[in-house]
Amino acid sequence: MQIIDDFINSDKNIVIDADLEQNESWHYELLRNEFSIAKIQGKLHKLEVRCANKRHVFTIEEDNVWKVPQSWQGCSVYIMGDDHSKFKFIEHGKQQPADTVSASL
Repeated sequence: MQIIDDFINSDKNIVIDADLEQNESWHYELLRNEFSIAKIQGKLHKLEVRCANKRHVFTIEEDNVWKVPQSWQGCSVYIMGDDHSKFKFIEHGKQQPADTVSASL
């Protein structure tokens, strides 16, 4: 379990090849709070983020980045589109803090 937790909390992206097949929808339980969609083949119509205490609907734009607030808990993403549409769903890894330089005058 520690290996899985370490990977989820790492800076590495999780990339999933998604296919709507004949369902016209696809869903995924988020492990992280930031994600994007890339390499869309076909037509995607709508993205819903459903959480324990919130629900939002978005239009899909390729390479857009969605950031779900920490206060939203237990979130899943639902993507609706034409049959057999394909895309890459990317959960972004944790951002490494930038090196900072402080100077005193």
